[in-house]
Amino acid sequence: MKRKFADYQKHKSIEKCIYKNIRVDNEKFRGNISLVDILKVKKVWILERKNGDKDCILDKGYKYLEVLPDNSNYVITGIYDDKCNIVEWYIDIVKGISEENGRIYFDDLYLDIILIHNREIDIADEDELEIALKEKDITEEDYKLVLKTKEEILAHLVQNYDRLKAFTDKYLEILLKK
Repeated sequence: MKRKFADYQKHKSIEKCIYKNIRVDNEKFRGNISLVDILKVKKVWILERKNGDKDCILDKGYKYLEVLPDNSNYVITGIYDDKCNIVEWYIDIVKGISEENGRIYFDDLYLDIILIHNREIDIADEDELEIALKEKDITEEDYKLVLKTKEEILAHLVQNYDRLKAFTDKYLEILLKK
């Protein structure tokens, strides 16, 4: 498993960023929502999509909004460009979300779901998941959890695109003012 921290302080391509986090406990959501405002990068990341389109997902001025729900097996990262337009949501399937020395982290179970701004869905790192199982980096139970969580997320994403956008846009605005 790969351990990832919500504050991106040791990200290989981010040189300088501002990190903010809020705790949300209401009838619609319980968990943490973090914002990484990227001030300087070591390397710009441009992705070529399966359809041939190219999208920048990391550059100066970009914002990563992480939604870390309590008692869940996923983390949603909304990637916003320098004008606060959504580029994509990157959804990590995780074993759990915890905190260590005040830093929120999650243990990534390899498989990722990407929802692009044009509503296309892509599944990433299926090969890494299979290798992790084969090499016993994850258990059979972890593997089954990933597949179950993947199906649940895919069923909800298709039906709730507009709600996801409204939710992440709302918290982006809240954290930018903080």
